[in-house]
Amino acid sequence: MKTNLKNFISSSISISEEDLEKVLRFFTYRKVKKGELLLKEGEVERHFHFIDSGCVRTYYVNQGGHLKTRHITFENSIVTSLSSFISAKPSYEYVEAIENSELLSIERAHFFSLLDEVSAWKDFYILILEKGYRFQNEKIESYVTLSAQERYNKLLQDNPHFIRRLSNIIVASYLDISPETLSRIKRL
Repeated sequence: MKTNLKNFISSSISISEEDLEKVLRFFTYRKVKKGELLLKEGEVERHFHFIDSGCVRTYYVNQGGHLKTRHITFENSIVTSLSSFISAKPSYEYVEAIENSELLSIERAHFFSLLDEVSAWKDFYILILEKGYRFQNEKIESYVTLSAQERYNKLLQDNPHFIRRLSNIIVASYLDISPETLSRIKRL
């Protein structure tokens, strides 16, 4: 059951089999349905999830009530409201399954206690923080430097599975454009 998670961690960092087994013991299986919220705005993120199968997104709802998708994560990746997870403060975002999904989750307290117990887990944590920073920086840069058409083309080139697996509404929200604009771009 934890084979994908085991491969994900061991391919990300150098970790002994003994330490890896210690880490894996803290992850529990969770099955979620499409549309199920793992976290709501105002709640504190208490879990770090590995997506064994399916798809999960993190999003905000702006003052006008519009959804703004920050991140979309598919199988063999991790998802959490990272800022809330780190700070233990209420989240400004939602975490939602957008496909029926199977997750392996570790509680916040266990995640951070492992930092003291397993030195390689610190390497994993730093890697997650660095990836999160790079992703957010690249997304901000794309909003500032690319047109809607260029953002769509980049998504199509880098992540074509987004277009195949997600609704136009979710893709538009991820690209920070209206569904109508996305439809126009796709027709070009």
